[in-house]
Amino acid sequence: MKISNVVILVMALGGIQCMSVAQALPRHLTVNASGACQSSLPVFDVQIRKRPLAVQNEGTAPAFVTCSYYSVGPYGLTLGVTGVRVYVATNNKQANTVTCTGVNGYNDGNAQYVVKSVDVPSSGGQVIMDWTPADFVNPLGPTLPYSNFNINCNLNPGTGINQTEIHYQDADV
Repeated sequence: MKISNVVILVMALGGIQCMSVAQALPRHLTVNASGACQSSLPVFDVQIRKRPLAVQNEGTAPAFVTCSYYSVGPYGLTLGVTGVRVYVATNNKQANTVTCTGVNGYNDGNAQYVVKSVDVPSSGGQVIMDWTPADFVNPLGPTLPYSNFNINCNLNPGTGINQTEIHYQDADV
């Protein structure tokens, strides 16, 4: 066999091998709050309005909502959650603060809780609240410790959650 044929064969086999290796691809799943969030207790149901584009506190007192994220990727191929994002806003033209607790993990005593707050200006528009791997302790890697993530938010009157996102790495199959 000629040297040039050997080189071509080696390069071709190397290319095939490289193509078969899965690569981690960044992905995100976006869900409007009306699909991911609900009032935390029945007592808050009269204050919380689930609109097509938001879950809004239209009452006169603070109310709590809980948002749960869908599983991402085919079973066994999700490589890790790299962040969670929530978009909050006000609809009553009053500046306000929204406080949420991100809960990463399961009800087995190992869940991690991280509280975040953002100031929402009276001028309107959305403000982003993020949870990243830096917020949690994960000795196994640069992702959130668990793929299970939930939030619980205290919405003051006039504030709401517009949209939620979960960011993750997924295998390219």
